[in-house]
Amino acid sequence: MSLYPHIATLDPSLPPSTTTPHHTTTAQPSILSILSTLPILHLSLLISTTRLTTIHALPATNFNLIHAHYTELIARSKLQQTAHGAVAVGSGSLREWGRDVCRAAWEELGGWGVIVPVVGGGMDGDGVGDEETRMWRVEVGLGEVEWGVRERFGGGVGAGEVLVKWCREV
Repeated sequence: MSLYPHIATLDPSLPPSTTTPHHTTTAQPSILSILSTLPILHLSLLISTTRLTTIHALPATNFNLIHAHYTELIARSKLQQTAHGAVAVGSGSLREWGRDVCRAAWEELGGWGVIVPVVGGGMDGDGVGDEETRMWRVEVGLGEVEWGVRERFGGGVGAGEVLVKWCREV
């Protein structure tokens, strides 16, 4: 997906979101600038989202699907570390966060505009939907997320290395 139309339509006169990670500027940050500042959990969920939408050519997805894929990726990483003799809490491992924490991170991604709700997707007649089944469209591609991970972790060791691997194993 191309970010150009979305970045070009950002209104720099809008005040920045108070929940935007690590930003203190007065201009609204672009989605690409947000990627390199996201916490590990948010990046993990975003990678899970872009992987699923890429692998299955999905126009939209929901939290339930993303959380299932996230836990699968975490489990696979732990198995690979065990197979290679790595300690599960070593530098290459990622923490598996609980469902409620993941849901809050998912909602933050929506608040930052990295994912956007699909109108009518999983919502009832009032336009309100269950957070876990509401459909969302991701506004970045897997390559852009990989760039954000590399920017954040400087080449990828430890958790960064695992996240880059997730981006490449599609």
